[in-house]
Amino acid sequence: MRASLARVWALVTVGLVVAALSGCENKYPESIYDPNFKGAPTPEITALIPPDSALAGIGKIVIRGKNFSTDPAKNFVFFGKVQAQVLSASESELQVKTPNLVGDSIQVKIAVHGALLFSNIVRYKLVQAIWDWGGFLAADDPWAITCDASENLYVGLTSKNIDRVSPRNQRSTYGTMPFIKATGMKMGPGGYLYVARGTKTLYRLAPGGGTAAKWIDAPDKINDFDFAPSKSMYAGGDGNFLYLIRQDGSASQAAAYTKVNIRSVRVFDGFVYVAGDTAGRSFVWRNQILAEDQLGPREVYFDWNGRVDPSSRVYAITFSQDGDMYVGTDNAYGIVIVHPDGSFEPLYEGLIKPYVYSLAWGTGTFLYANQRNDTDPSQKRMMRINILKPGAPYYGRE
Repeated sequence: MRASLARVWALVTVGLVVAALSGCENKYPESIYDPNFKGAPTPEITALIPPDSALAGIGKIVIRGKNFSTDPAKNFVFFGKVQAQVLSASESELQVKTPNLVGDSIQVKIAVHGALLFSNIVRYKLVQAIWDWGGFLAADDPWAITCDASENLYVGLTSKNIDRVSPRNQRSTYGTMPFIKATGMKMGPGGYLYVARGTKTLYRLAPGGGTAAKWIDAPDKINDFDFAPSKSMYAGGDGNFLYLIRQDGSASQAAAYTKVNIRSVRVFDGFVYVAGDTAGRSFVWRNQILAEDQLGPREVYFDWNGRVDPSSRVYAITFSQDGDMYVGTDNAYGIVIVHPDGSFEPLYEGLIKPYVYSLAWGTGTFLYANQRNDTDPSQKRMMRINILKPGAPYYGRE
């Protein structure tokens, strides 16, 4: 009897609980869904500039299209899964800094705050900016460098070796020198490799390499030189003149450079450009080539200390095909670009350190640079730098 009453009371209790619960009303928060919401227009990409590729991590790209936000923070640009920094924005154009991502076919897409969908996808190429080249160690202690017409890089070492680095970054010994420091080096007519050492004697290696042999004794010390279209060379050092040296070995004064220590010589677009120091200041001068044995008056092309900073020095110069001058320096930037209008800017700021002793442009878009540091050997570095445009001709290269 007692068991039966217990079962009855249990059933009654369950019934009361169920009744109580069924009598409660569910109170959910008000829905935020708006069936009439359409969102902002979907962004659309129509073009990327430059159209083919840009440098990873340091390049800037303009993205053209429509339905972008005018607020840079409300545009989200993705290269693959990596978000890029938006520098400026309008409804039809974004300027972005490329992420540090290298790839041949990276998917680029954009999301805009308020829009429900991503943009269309455009594929783009991001390329590496700088490579360590040749596998050189601090103990190798490179000085002057140059390139041949096949993009082989030649490097003068303190060991008295001249090493050659192939376009595939394979390094081998090309020849030897009877001295430890090459101050200037260029490929010349007939495939000879010409070398200066900061004395009167100029050396050259026969095609294929071997031992550097004396070619001539110049009238004064020669630090650097470059070939003219005639295949004669203009050369100078810490004498009082820039010299014309012909292929037969004869030499004559080409222009007065009184009390100038000439560090670098480059022939470009009908002028001889000379970088050096006088009275404690660095300049780049130039003389127009009127004829092989006749130069126009010397003129200051760029007052380095007056324009860039008062204490650094110029060590090397070369030119791109479109007339930009690339300056190797002990300035904090390492390499500075001087444009034809006289304006200047660092090359890939933050990636190159001082000082850059020697520059050589290959046959395409790569600039080779010897970054030295005499107080911190760990900072020595041989670099191949992607400039994305070709260099000016080297007239001795065949």
